Amino acid sequence: MRKVIAVAVLLGLVVAGTPCLAQDEIGLSVAAKVWYAVFDFDGEESDSTPLIGGTASLDLGEAFWVSIQYLQGEFEFDNPAFRDTEEKDGELVLGFNFEIFDLGVGVRVTEINEVVVYGPVAYVGIGSTFGDSPFGWYGGASIVPIMVTDEGDETDVKHWNIEGGIFFSSAPFTAQVGYRHKSYLEVEDSWTGESLDVSVGGAVAAAGVSF
Repeated sequence: MRKVIAVAVLLGLVVAGTPCLAQDEIGLSVAAKVWYAVFDFDGEESDSTPLIGGTASLDLGEAFWVSIQYLQGEFEFDNPAFRDTEEKDGELVLGFNFEIFDLGVGVRVTEINEVVVYGPVAYVGIGSTFGDSPFGWYGGASIVPIMVTDEGDETDVKHWNIEGGIFFSSAPFTAQVGYRHKSYLEVEDSWTGESLDVSVGGAVAAAGVSF
Protein backbone atom coordinates (compact mmCIF):
# COMPACT_ATOMS: atom_id res chain seq x y z
CA MET A 1 0.00 0.00 0.00
CA ARG A 2 1.29 3.49 -0.73
CA LYS A 3 3.13 4.99 2.23
CA VAL A 4 1.08 8.18 2.09
CA ILE A 5 -1.19 6.55 4.65
CA ALA A 6 -0.64 4.65 7.88
CA VAL A 7 -2.84 3.58 10.75
CA ALA A 8 -3.51 3.88 14.36
CA VAL A 9 -6.36 4.36 15.74
CA LEU A 10 -9.39 4.69 16.49
CA LEU A 11 -10.77 4.22 16.38
CA GLY A 12 -8.03 4.19 17.15
CA LEU A 13 -8.04 4.16 15.78
CA VAL A 14 -8.92 6.65 17.43
CA VAL A 15 -8.30 5.17 16.97
CA ALA A 16 -8.79 4.50 17.18
CA GLY A 17 -8.62 2.56 15.51
CA THR A 18 -7.60 5.63 14.06
CA PRO A 19 -5.30 6.43 10.98
CA CYS A 20 -1.94 8.01 11.66
CA LEU A 21 -0.27 10.56 9.44
CA ALA A 22 1.80 10.24 6.31
CA GLN A 23 5.29 8.76 6.43
CA ASP A 24 8.38 9.22 4.27
CA GLU A 25 11.15 6.74 3.44
CA ILE A 26 12.54 6.65 6.98
CA GLY A 27 9.06 5.87 8.21
CA LEU A 28 8.81 7.71 11.54
CA SER A 29 5.83 10.02 12.11
CA VAL A 30 4.72 11.84 15.27
CA ALA A 31 1.71 14.08 15.69
CA ALA A 32 -0.48 15.87 18.20
CA LYS A 33 -4.14 14.87 17.96
CA VAL A 34 -7.48 16.15 19.26
CA TRP A 35 -10.90 14.51 19.10
CA TYR A 36 -13.70 17.01 19.77
CA ALA A 37 -16.44 14.58 20.76
CA VAL A 38 -19.85 14.17 22.38
CA PHE A 39 -20.67 11.21 24.65
CA ASP A 40 -24.20 9.96 23.88
CA PHE A 41 -25.60 7.70 26.61
CA ASP A 42 -28.85 6.40 25.14
CA GLY A 43 -29.99 9.88 24.13
CA GLU A 44 -28.45 11.83 27.02
CA GLU A 45 -25.55 13.82 25.55
CA SER A 46 -22.53 15.31 27.25
CA ASP A 47 -21.07 18.71 26.43
CA SER A 48 -18.67 18.72 23.49
CA THR A 49 -15.31 17.70 24.91
CA PRO A 50 -11.76 17.80 23.50
CA LEU A 51 -9.86 14.56 24.00
CA ILE A 52 -6.21 15.52 23.59
CA GLY A 53 -3.17 13.37 22.97
CA GLY A 54 -0.89 12.17 20.22
CA THR A 55 0.09 9.46 17.78
CA ALA A 56 3.34 7.96 16.54
CA SER A 57 4.09 5.35 13.90
CA LEU A 58 7.23 3.62 12.63
CA ASP A 59 7.92 1.45 9.59
CA LEU A 60 9.40 -1.97 10.33
CA GLY A 61 10.72 -2.70 6.87
CA GLU A 62 8.72 -2.63 3.65
CA ALA A 63 5.64 -4.50 4.83
CA PHE A 64 5.20 -4.00 8.58
CA TRP A 65 4.61 -0.98 10.80
CA VAL A 66 3.85 -0.26 14.43
CA SER A 67 1.76 2.61 15.80
CA ILE A 68 0.72 4.00 19.16
CA GLN A 69 -1.99 6.47 20.13
CA TYR A 70 -3.14 8.14 23.35
CA LEU A 71 -6.13 10.41 24.02
CA GLN A 72 -7.49 11.83 27.27
CA GLY A 73 -10.48 13.96 28.23
CA GLU A 74 -13.46 14.33 30.57
CA PHE A 75 -17.08 14.28 29.41
CA GLU A 76 -19.38 16.52 31.45
CA PHE A 77 -23.18 16.12 31.55
CA ASP A 78 -25.61 18.92 32.33
CA ASN A 79 -28.03 16.35 33.77
CA PRO A 80 -27.01 15.82 37.44
CA ALA A 81 -28.28 12.24 37.25
CA PHE A 82 -25.32 11.40 35.00
CA ARG A 83 -21.82 11.13 36.36
CA ASP A 84 -19.07 13.00 34.52
CA THR A 85 -16.83 10.51 32.74
CA GLU A 86 -13.04 10.84 32.55
CA GLU A 87 -11.51 8.66 29.86
CA LYS A 88 -7.87 7.85 29.10
CA ASP A 89 -7.37 5.65 26.06
CA GLY A 90 -4.16 4.14 24.71
CA GLU A 91 -3.53 1.76 21.84
CA LEU A 92 -0.62 -0.20 20.36
CA VAL A 93 -1.02 -1.80 16.91
CA LEU A 94 1.26 -3.92 14.73
CA GLY A 95 0.20 -3.73 11.09
CA PHE A 96 0.87 -5.15 7.65
CA ASN A 97 0.70 -3.29 4.31
CA PHE A 98 -1.21 -4.92 1.49
CA GLU A 99 -1.46 -3.42 -1.99
CA ILE A 100 -4.68 -1.47 -1.43
CA PHE A 101 -5.32 -1.71 2.33
CA ASP A 102 -3.70 -2.27 5.72
CA LEU A 103 -4.49 -4.80 8.44
CA GLY A 104 -3.41 -4.59 12.05
CA VAL A 105 -3.75 -6.26 15.44
CA GLY A 106 -2.85 -4.98 18.88
CA VAL A 107 -4.10 -4.05 22.32
CA ARG A 108 -6.16 -1.20 23.72
CA VAL A 109 -5.97 -0.02 27.34
CA THR A 110 -8.69 2.29 28.63
CA GLU A 111 -9.13 3.96 32.01
CA ILE A 112 -12.70 5.13 32.71
CA ASN A 113 -13.19 6.97 36.00
CA GLU A 114 -10.07 5.26 37.41
CA VAL A 115 -11.18 1.76 36.31
CA VAL A 116 -8.64 0.21 33.91
CA VAL A 117 -9.73 -2.30 31.25
CA TYR A 118 -7.81 -4.11 28.51
CA GLY A 119 -8.71 -5.75 25.23
CA PRO A 120 -7.42 -6.94 21.84
CA VAL A 121 -8.00 -4.75 18.81
CA ALA A 122 -8.21 -5.57 15.10
CA TYR A 123 -7.87 -2.85 12.45
CA VAL A 124 -8.40 -2.34 8.71
CA GLY A 125 -7.58 0.84 6.81
CA ILE A 126 -7.48 2.25 3.31
CA GLY A 127 -6.57 5.53 1.62
CA SER A 128 -4.78 7.29 -1.22
CA THR A 129 -3.64 10.66 -2.53
CA PHE A 130 -5.61 12.77 -4.99
CA GLY A 131 -3.41 12.16 -8.01
CA ASP A 132 0.06 13.66 -7.54
CA SER A 133 -1.10 16.28 -5.04
CA PRO A 134 -0.03 16.34 -1.38
CA PHE A 135 -3.68 15.87 -0.39
CA GLY A 136 -5.49 12.60 0.02
CA TRP A 137 -8.22 10.68 1.82
CA TYR A 138 -8.20 7.97 4.45
CA GLY A 139 -10.60 5.65 6.23
CA GLY A 140 -10.25 3.02 8.91
CA ALA A 141 -12.19 0.80 11.26
CA SER A 142 -11.30 -1.19 14.35
CA ILE A 143 -13.07 -3.48 16.78
CA VAL A 144 -12.35 -4.45 20.38
CA PRO A 145 -14.46 -7.62 20.88
CA ILE A 146 -13.73 -8.03 24.59
CA MET A 147 -12.40 -5.87 27.43
CA VAL A 148 -11.50 -7.14 30.89
CA THR A 149 -10.41 -5.68 34.23
CA ASP A 150 -7.20 -6.45 36.11
CA GLU A 151 -9.06 -9.30 37.82
CA GLY A 152 -10.07 -10.79 34.47
CA ASP A 153 -13.74 -9.81 34.72
CA GLU A 154 -15.38 -9.06 31.36
CA THR A 155 -16.89 -5.56 31.03
CA ASP A 156 -19.51 -3.95 28.79
CA VAL A 157 -17.15 -1.41 27.19
CA LYS A 158 -16.19 -3.49 24.15
CA HIS A 159 -16.69 -1.37 21.06
CA TRP A 160 -15.95 -0.57 17.44
CA ASN A 161 -14.46 2.59 15.89
CA ILE A 162 -14.59 4.17 12.48
CA GLU A 163 -12.67 7.21 11.27
CA GLY A 164 -12.35 8.93 7.92
CA GLY A 165 -11.23 12.21 6.46
CA ILE A 166 -8.63 14.00 4.37
CA PHE A 167 -4.92 14.50 4.93
CA PHE A 168 -2.08 16.73 3.77
CA SER A 169 1.52 15.52 3.48
CA SER A 170 4.47 17.62 2.33
CA ALA A 171 7.72 16.57 3.97
CA PRO A 172 8.29 17.00 6.76
CA PHE A 173 4.82 18.29 7.68
CA THR A 174 1.62 16.27 7.95
CA ALA A 175 -1.97 17.13 8.89
CA GLN A 176 -5.39 15.52 8.83
CA VAL A 177 -9.02 16.39 9.58
CA GLY A 178 -11.96 14.04 9.71
CA TYR A 179 -14.66 12.42 11.79
CA ARG A 180 -14.39 9.61 14.35
CA HIS A 181 -17.19 7.53 15.86
CA LYS A 182 -17.01 4.93 18.63
CA SER A 183 -20.00 2.71 19.42
CA TYR A 184 -20.24 0.34 22.38
CA LEU A 185 -21.42 -3.15 21.48
CA GLU A 186 -23.35 -4.46 24.48
CA VAL A 187 -24.37 -1.96 27.16
CA GLU A 188 -27.40 -2.96 29.23
CA ASP A 189 -29.52 -1.16 31.80
CA SER A 190 -28.52 -2.61 35.17
CA TRP A 191 -32.15 -2.54 36.36
CA THR A 192 -34.16 -3.64 33.32
CA GLY A 193 -31.57 -5.53 31.30
CA GLU A 194 -32.55 -3.61 28.18
CA SER A 195 -29.89 -2.72 25.61
CA LEU A 196 -28.69 0.89 25.61
CA ASP A 197 -27.34 2.89 22.68
CA VAL A 198 -24.01 4.32 23.85
CA SER A 199 -21.55 6.07 21.54
CA VAL A 200 -18.94 8.81 21.23
CA GLY A 201 -18.53 10.87 18.07
CA GLY A 202 -17.12 14.07 16.71
CA ALA A 203 -14.53 15.86 14.59
CA VAL A 204 -10.90 14.80 14.80
CA ALA A 205 -7.73 16.60 13.72
CA ALA A 206 -3.98 16.01 13.92
CA ALA A 207 -0.77 17.75 12.88
CA GLY A 208 2.82 16.59 13.07
CA VAL A 209 6.09 15.84 11.34
CA SER A 210 7.62 12.88 9.52
CA PHE A 211 11.27 11.85 9.48
